Amino acid sequence: MHDLIRDMALTITKHNPRYMVKLGLELTEIPKIQNWTEDLDKVSLMDNSIHDFSPDTSPKCPTLSSLVLSRNYLLKFIPECFFEQMCGLCVLNLSKTSIEQLPN
Repeated sequence: MHDLIRDMALTITKHNPRYMVKLGLELTEIPKIQNWTEDLDKVSLMDNSIHDFSPDTSPKCPTLSSLVLSRNYLLKFIPECFFEQMCGLCVLNLSKTSIEQLPN
């Protein structure tokens, strides 16, 4: 996506964000639980250095439809409880991670 288009989309959704985009910020862990609001629709944490999930993190995001974690090369494990409250999840992108097994 062109940077200008991305910036415009982020500006439009700034007042009532339904998206969380943290692209290429060199994050080493997922955002804190208070950043995961119930009305989130799409989350992109692509192209970071995420390698750790808190074992008890379970974001309450029933309407989340897309979660992109691609290009987090160090990511090896996602705890089972992480997906428990994401009943609307349709798209999960884990490409270019080191995950070998998914939770049930």
